[in-house]
Amino acid sequence: MKKGRIAGLAVIAVIVGGAYLVAQLYVDRIADRRIGHFLTKLPEGTAVKYRSAGYDLWSGRVEMRDLRVASKEAGEASIEGLTVAGFDKFHRVPHYVKVKVRGFTMRREKAQPPTRRWMDKLGYKSITVDVDYAYRYHPDKRLLVVERARISGPEVGTLVISGQIGNVRSLDVRNFGDLIAIGMQSVVRGVTITFTDGSLTDRLIRAYAAERGIDAEVYRAQLVRDIDGEMRRTKSANLRRQIQHVRAFVARPSKMVVLVKPRNAVPIFLIATMPAPHMIQRSLGINVTTLPAAPGAR
Repeated sequence: MKKGRIAGLAVIAVIVGGAYLVAQLYVDRIADRRIGHFLTKLPEGTAVKYRSAGYDLWSGRVEMRDLRVASKEAGEASIEGLTVAGFDKFHRVPHYVKVKVRGFTMRREKAQPPTRRWMDKLGYKSITVDVDYAYRYHPDKRLLVVERARISGPEVGTLVISGQIGNVRSLDVRNFGDLIAIGMQSVVRGVTITFTDGSLTDRLIRAYAAERGIDAEVYRAQLVRDIDGEMRRTKSANLRRQIQHVRAFVARPSKMVVLVKPRNAVPIFLIATMPAPHMIQRSLGINVTTLPAAPGAR
């Protein structure tokens, strides 16, 4: 009897173990196939290597770990983890994407000269950020919905963008002419931009001050005076309130929220032709809010 039970358990163990191996091979093949689809959509001249990858059968997520990304334009960067939660493999430019990047690090010595020059100007020896973005294009409605585009890092801050662009005839941009044609027809339906400063604003002020050979705080004060002058020249009380918030942010970087809520959809090309800032503000329904910096923060 005992021998029979042992034999039965052995058979079950073999079946379960075999099923696991088959499932694992299936999952690995799915992961490799999905990663292959994703990598073909990256910009030309970009090479990616990764140490390991996994696929979640329940959620459909693919995760790559310990990546090395090389680009002709930017240089070489490392990524702790990249999760692809959704991806359209059927179009040259995907109609939907949901991706999270954890621990994207660019070091100065690995950067290409243009990127290195910017890092030097801003005082970065390395930059580490997390990126989270998701969008969906509805071709039947000609609607592009940016659910979120988020980039955050301790020495940069956090930028979050969401919004809707209407009358987008295609995402298949092959040249500058295509971009112009799409931009001429597309309309802004609404955008929300939130930026919480880390040290980026101060770094930009120091960089521009250095170019002019003056102290950073002297340059900041000059910017504030220029903004004050713009407020005095502005007749629109609403626009003056918006400029006041920009002034507060420049003087003491903290958190800024920009809402774009036009009453009617505004063609993108018209924005560039508007001659005065108050026309742009009124047409797009722009509202700027600056939240005060935390006590002791710059």
